[in-house]
Amino acid sequence: MPTVFCSSVLWPAGRYGLPMPKSHCPIANGFSWTPGHIHQDLEDGGNQTTISPNVHLQVTLIKNDVLRFFCMKTDGIDTNRKTWPAGQYCIYQQGSNCPAGMLSGSVLWDDKNGANNNWNFGSLPKGVYKADTQIFFCCHTNGSFQKPIELPIDKPFYLIACTPHCQEVLNTVHTMEYIVYDTEDDNNHDNQTYPYPYGADFKPPRIHYCYYQGTVLLNVLPKAPDMALQTDMALQTLQFCCTKVRLTGWNV
Repeated sequence: MPTVFCSSVLWPAGRYGLPMPKSHCPIANGFSWTPGHIHQDLEDGGNQTTISPNVHLQVTLIKNDVLRFFCMKTDGIDTNRKTWPAGQYCIYQQGSNCPAGMLSGSVLWDDKNGANNNWNFGSLPKGVYKADTQIFFCCHTNGSFQKPIELPIDKPFYLIACTPHCQEVLNTVHTMEYIVYDTEDDNNHDNQTYPYPYGADFKPPRIHYCYYQGTVLLNVLPKAPDMALQTDMALQTLQFCCTKVRLTGWNV
């Protein structure tokens, strides 16, 4: 059986959020992610709201509306945690300030006018959640997407693209996914403040999400009958092994 590598890398310091994958929030390492979700009521007429094929996001299209989920780090106790590394990517802002070195920007979606059914629950990014939706982001723009950054790879996770390219992350493979948000047709006032995710200024807005899997997940076990089962078996084994590493210091 191939060797299993368990990273001791911690999630960076600060308060922030990530898009939630279908596999749920990443392993936190010393804190607990706080989940939340929003329902955006979008344009009904000639609706163009779509999600990319085979998306890994925890997202649901309900008629023409989008229900999506977040993993929020609300704990600011950050002993031994590094800052977010330089690159070209965005995460969600949580609270009044971005993590050190990151810039705050925002996206305003002009959601459906009339009989609007926006609602939310749980812990959310900094924003305004009324008849329209405004969400704040924290972005790094002062590095290169081609220079890999190091993040925990115990479990799949997302970053948000701020260029046409996904940020390279050490020991991972990634795919770019998207959600097209068909906002209000009449007197539309979609708006963005720099820096903001790539595609937020498209018409209609098209936000691009970068899905990462640790390369170890793809080779940790002999091949299963299909890729989904293979990945699930690999993930379970890796989580078990990494738990042993953290609790006992064993080398796996």
